[in-house]
Amino acid sequence: MQINNSIFQSFVFLIFFFNTNIFAKPIYIDGISKLNLSDIEVLTDFDIYSNDYDIIKVNELIKDLYNSDLIYDVKLTETDDLFSILIEEYYNRKYIYKWKY
Repeated sequence: MQINNSIFQSFVFLIFFFNTNIFAKPIYIDGISKLNLSDIEVLTDFDIYSNDYDIIKVNELIKDLYNSDLIYDVKLTETDDLFSILIEEYYNRKYIYKWKY
């Protein structure tokens, strides 16, 4: 019975260990000039001020930003302690239109 108890304790420890998100990091958003963080939060389904982002949540956040008509480009940089997202807005881009006759 001692072996079963030890296995049970190990099993409970592993479930608790993997249930907590050990890869969670905060995000830092840069490059926005006309938009603010509240606007970015409205464009996505995520809490921008949360500190528990993993790579899966960050990828979904980037997809949401790309689906917006206000965001031109998004670049992700990951460090050991945070995800850094550089956003380029559409109206920061200069477009040259060539008319074809």
